[in-house]
Order: sequence, then structure tokens, then C-alpha cells
Amino acid sequence: MSGPARTTFLTFVVLLSATSHAQNNSTPGAIIVLDSVVTEQWPSMLPTVNAPAEPTVLNPGQCVRVGVAASGLNSEHALNRVSIHAIITSSDIHAELPLQPSAAFKLLRPAAENKLDDDLAHAGVKIQLPAVAALAVSASKWCVPPDAHDGKVTISADVEVNGKHTNAQSHTIRIESIASAAAADFNDKKQLGDWTMSYDAHPEPARLLAALRFVASQQQPDLNGIQFLISAFAHDAPTAALFGPLIAQFQPRPKLLAMAVAARAKVTFTHPPIVNHDDGQPLDLSGFPDAYDLKSSPQPWQNLDLLWAEFLATGSRKPIAAIAQALVWKSDYDSFQEMKKEGKKATELTPSITHGVTYGAAQWSLGSFYRADPIAADYIRSIREDPSTPQPIRDALQNLNSPGSASFGQ
Repeated sequence: MSGPARTTFLTFVVLLSATSHAQNNSTPGAIIVLDSVVTEQWPSMLPTVNAPAEPTVLNPGQCVRVGVAASGLNSEHALNRVSIHAIITSSDIHAELPLQPSAAFKLLRPAAENKLDDDLAHAGVKIQLPAVAALAVSASKWCVPPDAHDGKVTISADVEVNGKHTNAQSHTIRIESIASAAAADFNDKKQLGDWTMSYDAHPEPARLLAALRFVASQQQPDLNGIQFLISAFAHDAPTAALFGPLIAQFQPRPKLLAMAVAARAKVTFTHPPIVNHDDGQPLDLSGFPDAYDLKSSPQPWQNLDLLWAEFLATGSRKPIAAIAQALVWKSDYDSFQEMKKEGKKATELTPSITHGVTYGAAQWSLGSFYRADPIAADYIRSIREDPSTPQPIRDALQNLNSPGSASFGQ
């Protein structure tokens, strides 16, 4: 299956247990990485990144690339001139990735290095901590067919490194059909929240229909939930385009929301569902808030939640870069803190107070994601090290864990 550029690639990820003191291991291990990791994330990150998460399930419309890893110091040299070949098989699937030179390459950071890296940056120590592994991925991809049923596929890989041929251990990944994933309802807000918080690393786009039904069942509109759905539909469009037949079976309220989300995300259904007059009036999301319009928003701190929803749905750098822009309001934050320290009460919500509150929320949330989300941490580091980033933003990003950093709700 050849899909649009935004299809998702995956590669097998093996457990990288080496530390920064590990000895070099010239034998690469098999790996699988999301395509968005290779085509969207890695180009916006530094040469050394956190290891991508291991996929556990694939849905129709998702794609995979096979990669290889080598662990230990100087591991990048173990993957010189590496070529990758793979065979994908199941009871009704047989596909092959031809032996080709790898298409992308990254060094991998040791686990739990984010906190150490930030502490060193805050102390003004400029040091490049050694990578513990290297990861190279194939030039070709395999995509789950749109009509794939529930089952498993086995991916067997072999590589040539510096002219030496090596077989990698085969891996089995579960395939979940769109119908099965859509039927897996969310029981409560916590369950849905836990799922959305890990979606950037573990996307399961076929479950978006279950998430949409839950959001539609709420009495009050959840703008963050709707933003997540719009962003995920757009990012995982090859899978969302297959939703038509199931949406046609929805009750009116979730059906109308699904149609509105798809329209806003510019998703064209392969088999469009029919909306009857009895279903009610179509929803119009054209006036949905522009999350990126921080400067003219009356309450820009609310925009931050929408931007984080987009990041979780897509794993992309753009919303994090937009959140970081709020860090230019450091002087407003300092003035707001001084006003509270002196016991003064604000009589109106001035632009300065608005900016100060938004700065606090931005730095608090960036620090929280930096510590908890490896993808966000890699973006934050790349923004911090980018010479084109304004110095006030770079300074704030160096102090995400400092004792004097902003605490949301202060």
C-alpha cells in the first residue's frame, strides 16, 4: 500500500540496556520505528535522540520501516555502510523490503539522561554526554493493508554491515482491524486521558472512533478533546479515511461530530457516510479557536492546552515551538510574582498579567513534558540549542528544573 506522506512508519525496537560506560558492540540488533519518527521528528531533532518507543499494535493505514541498532561507545561506526532487508509474513500477507542502504541514522541517548542533561545545562556546563547506541532505518516501508483483519505479522530482518551479512531475530506484531479497535470503548475520562497522553509515542489511530464517541457523550463540549481528534484525524489520515462505514452506524450526535472533525481535518473518506436530515444539523467547527494565535487570544494560557493536545495527537515539533514562544514574557511573569509578593490585588486582567500567567503555565508544562515525554524532551533540546531561537527563550528552556522556575498555579 502506498499512502500519503503522512502515513506512519514503525520499526522494531529492542531493549537497549547499555549505559554510557558500555563497551562497543558491533553486532546490530533489529529495530522498528514510526515513520513520523523518521520523516517528521528526526529532521527537527539533534543528532542524538531518545530511543523511539516500541510499537505493540498496528492498524490498517499504518506503515513500518525496519531498522538496526548497535549499542556501546563509538557504536555509530558499527553501522557504516549498513543495508537492510526484511520479509513480512502472516496467514494472508507476504511482503518484502529489498536490501537497500539505510535511509536515516540517529545516535541514541541513555535512559534517564534528560534530567542529568537539564541539570548540567542549568549549571552552565556545556558537555556532550556520550551516546549509548546508534540506530539506522531502512529506505523502504511496509504498510498495513486497509482491509487487514485481526491477527499477527512476523517481520524477519537481515542486514549487511561493512560487507558482513547478519540475521536479526524475527519479531511478531499484532494487527488490529479498524472495527475491533473502534469497538474498544473507553470506560471513563481517566482511561481516555491515559490513552491520549501516550498517543504521540504509541499511536493507535483506529481507536480514534472510540475516543470520538466518548467525547460526543459529554454534556459540555471538550475543546481539548476535539482538538486532539482533529489533529489525530489529520495526522493519521490514511487510517481515518477508512472510518466511513463505521461512522455511518453511529448515533446522530457522534456521527455529526465525526463528520465535523473529518471536515476540519480535511480527511476524505474512502466510503463517505450519509448524513440524513433526521440526524440533525451539521456541526460547524470553522470557528474553532486558533491555538497558535497566542498574542491576540484573551486567555492565551488556554491555547497552551490546545497546543499540547495537538502535540499528543501528532508527536510534531510545531506546537511545542509555539508554546515556547510564550517564554518571551518573562518580565511580565516577574512583575506578576512581585505584585503577589507585595499583596497587591489586580483590579483588571491587564495584558501584562495575562502574559505573566501564560509564561508560568508554559514553563511549568514544558518542564513537565520534558521530564515525562522523551519526544517532547528531544524537541525542547533542539529548540534550546537552535541559534535562531531568541535568547530569552533559550535561557528559560535551560531552567526548566531550576528552583526558581515557574510553578503553574502559583
